[in-house]
Amino acid sequence: MGVNSFDPDGPADPGSGVFGLCTPAEEAALVLLAAPWEATVSYRGGTARGPEAILAASHQVELFDLEVGTPYEQGIAWVRPKPELASFHREALSARKRGDTEAVNRLCHQMVEIISEAVDEWMGQGRIVGLVGGDHSTAVGAMEAAARRNPGIGILQIDAHADLREAYQGYTNSHASVMYNVLKRAEGVARLVQVGVRDLGEQEYDRIHSDPRIVCSFDRDLHRLSWEEVLAPLPNSVWVSCDIDGLEPSLCPNTGTPVPGGLRWDQVSSLLNALVASGRRIVGFDLCEVSPAPGLEQERLGESWDAAVGARLLYRLAGWTLRSQPN
Repeated sequence: MGVNSFDPDGPADPGSGVFGLCTPAEEAALVLLAAPWEATVSYRGGTARGPEAILAASHQVELFDLEVGTPYEQGIAWVRPKPELASFHREALSARKRGDTEAVNRLCHQMVEIISEAVDEWMGQGRIVGLVGGDHSTAVGAMEAAARRNPGIGILQIDAHADLREAYQGYTNSHASVMYNVLKRAEGVARLVQVGVRDLGEQEYDRIHSDPRIVCSFDRDLHRLSWEEVLAPLPNSVWVSCDIDGLEPSLCPNTGTPVPGGLRWDQVSSLLNALVASGRRIVGFDLCEVSPAPGLEQERLGESWDAAVGARLLYRLAGWTLRSQPN
């Protein structure tokens, strides 16, 4: 069923796709790649259930949005990764349980490669890709693929954490090492602009001030900065990497590593609006670390507040991304 053969103001049909749509991926302007993975979580688990929770909650999202209009009309499709990812995830969780750090690192590397190849393939078919994690480590392969196809891009990172550790708990593809790995491995990344960081290690702090590619607007400083000042270091083409814990904890109470402070809903909306209003193009994005309330049965995942917020942020990310494309 195409986007013109249903009522956008009506309820989502049972069994329909993301946001109640049934657009085939081959006809969509934007594909959302689900990446359920949490092999290196260091505090609270649950983010591997994030994509399914967001998918379920998306059926409650209004397709007309005051900020981004009606992006569904351009076609948005939900796609799943290769089946090997689920197998590698199970193996990684088992390896972690028995303390086999080397096996976890090997399997996490394979996860990065699977996602990188999938994103590259969809981009090669002319699709824009949004990755839906999973823990934040799932975004590394997506950003690598985007940087290969768009050399010189910038990354706008919305996050409570700097994610600049070389490794964490022995895991080299940790959720705490995302941006370290991207800057080390993706030669096409010219600039990293971080927004909302408020929880980091001393070595990460030193790395921010020693790497000229990194510009960090700490959460404590946002009250005195305009979005134009925050975004100024970014080049024309940008990947948006959104860890949900960059928002205030009331919007993501079950995320893996919540931190006091963070962006309000109106702030993250105005930031993304300012990015697009500046004339920059969003080449893709990720939304990670959404975790539904623990203990929810599979059929009730979409009832979680975290999923409701995540689904609405996902729709706005999709909308701003599509709006930023050249005519």
